Amino acid sequence: MNKDQTLTLPSGIEIPFRVVRPGDAPALQRLHARCSERTIYLRFLGPMKKLSDEQARYFASTDGVDHFGLVALDPQDPNEIIAVVRYARKPGNERAEYAALVEDGWQGRGVGAALTHRLIDEARGNGVGSFYALVKGGNKRMLSVLRHLDLPERERVEDGERMVEIGLSSEDPQTRARSASCSGGRPTSSTGYADAAGAASQSRRTHLPRTRVEDVQRG
Repeated sequence: MNKDQTLTLPSGIEIPFRVVRPGDAPALQRLHARCSERTIYLRFLGPMKKLSDEQARYFASTDGVDHFGLVALDPQDPNEIIAVVRYARKPGNERAEYAALVEDGWQGRGVGAALTHRLIDEARGNGVGSFYALVKGGNKRMLSVLRHLDLPERERVEDGERMVEIGLSSEDPQTRARSASCSGGRPTSSTGYADAAGAASQSRRTHLPRTRVEDVQRG
């Protein structure tokens, strides 16, 4: 995906999108600054007033295989990012951490869901077998997006939060997880968009990967 492409929302609005680039770091900081406190809280499972330069540079990086991100651009101002979705994994691991952020004014309009579908297409091509994400129980939009991808989906609840795993193929994610366990694989944090920002808020868990996901919307 070397060129800008277009998402068509249910309303008919066309949104340009593309792979995230290193030069997007300042635009990601501006996106973060425009989001409400609630959006940031749902995204990171806690407050985060500012996205540091280091975090922004990391989030704007991609190797095209193990770390990959897509950004949706404001149709009125292509210099501004209105949404970002990303996955990250350790090399050789079929499970990847999923994270997303959508600007408040674009939530509920299908941007997050449409961009996630495109991310899944790229992930499959790179050999990713499943996405996992830790979601606030009250984050109903995010849960709805993940539950309506027409893909195998598993959930379990911990401390009011849901660990959601989505299989990217017809194979059940629980079956895939058992296979990974038998081969010695363990779920570990892949320092994706959520985890890198999570330096400000350490995980309370040691046996589950921590993913903080913003309130994306159903398409």
